[in-house]
Amino acid sequence: MSEVIGYRDLFEREFYSCQIGIAKPDVGFFRFILTELDVPPTSVLFIDDREENVASASEAGLQASLFPAAGGAAAMVTILARFGL
Repeated sequence: MSEVIGYRDLFEREFYSCQIGIAKPDVGFFRFILTELDVPPTSVLFIDDREENVASASEAGLQASLFPAAGGAAAMVTILARFGL
């Protein structure tokens, strides 16, 4: 995703399970990232198409939203607007 999709050009930091050794939906995945970023959990929005990942992110204190599998851009716009983005 970093190279093929080009995420490395879009984001300052990227976190992948294979690199940090903890996989979603383990709440430790989200806690690791929060520690690395040194930001309050409520300042992070996590969007995912898997309910168990969203629940785990919420448990870690992040703002989190489920993305509908066939939602497309309109669903993303709706989610971002709901969080004031």
